[in-house]
Amino acid sequence: MILLLGGTSETAPLAQELAEAGFRVLVSTATDVPLDRGQHLDIRFRTGALDEDAIVALITEQEIRAVVDASHPYAAAIRTNARRAAERADIPYFTWVRPACIEEHTKVLAAENHE
Repeated sequence: MILLLGGTSETAPLAQELAEAGFRVLVSTATDVPLDRGQHLDIRFRTGALDEDAIVALITEQEIRAVVDASHPYAAAIRTNARRAAERADIPYFTWVRPACIEEHTKVLAAENHE
């Protein structure tokens, strides 16, 4: 089974693609905010915040073979906890990175920091 840490609009398509590729998927979201999580029979769901130890326990209990982190880009704590938990469990950890929505040739100026 693959643990898919969701919370963005990419969650459902990722879960669906993984399930259609033959994987069982456990979608985990921190809150119970309504979110499309896919409809395949091999997709299961859970909600609730997870710290590093809870992720390790979930990996063991559910026989997770890989973690796919598609959590919100600003959710730094879950990203760190998930990566460390996967390392502790000696399983692969993948981070889904949203494609950029602003092309370089636009008139948008990017700043290196807040100041």
